Amino acid sequence: MRLIHKNQKGFTLIELLIAVAIFAVVAVAANAVIVQIVQSNRTSSHMVALRQVQQAGYRVSLDALQAQNISVSDGNGGFPLTLNWTTWGGEFHTVVYTLNSSGGLCQLERRDNQTPPTVVAQYIYFNATSPSSTGCNWNATGNATAKVLTLNITARVGVETESRTYEIKPRCI
Repeated sequence: MRLIHKNQKGFTLIELLIAVAIFAVVAVAANAVIVQIVQSNRTSSHMVALRQVQQAGYRVSLDALQAQNISVSDGNGGFPLTLNWTTWGGEFHTVVYTLNSSGGLCQLERRDNQTPPTVVAQYIYFNATSPSSTGCNWNATGNATAKVLTLNITARVGVETESRTYEIKPRCI
């Protein structure tokens, strides 16, 4: 056996084994972080799509519940959707919801007679030939309790898609 001298250069076997073990722990930790980032991105896309659907449904429901007069377009999935009502104070309100296309996906925009146009929701999926895309339908037949505005909202963010259907009964029509 050879003795190690103080001025001899190189690593011992124990030093190399410790270095490899430390490298393995760092590699496992980095792999776990990468998996978490990829999973987090997918969850974020799904949450954005869900939030857009909820925001659109909430905003349209808020106005439709007050509506005394509702009209939907025959084409373009029922948009523009026009809602009219008069307040107890005699103020007349008109709100128009439109879908504005921005490269495959649309923005749901709200216009009224008192404030500038605002974007209610983004990433709204609209395809005139697809029954699962965004659209609205006003059933104005029958008595007042049977009149229902059906609103289907679909949002698509990346590969994540979220849909909800809202049935809104206006206050008095």
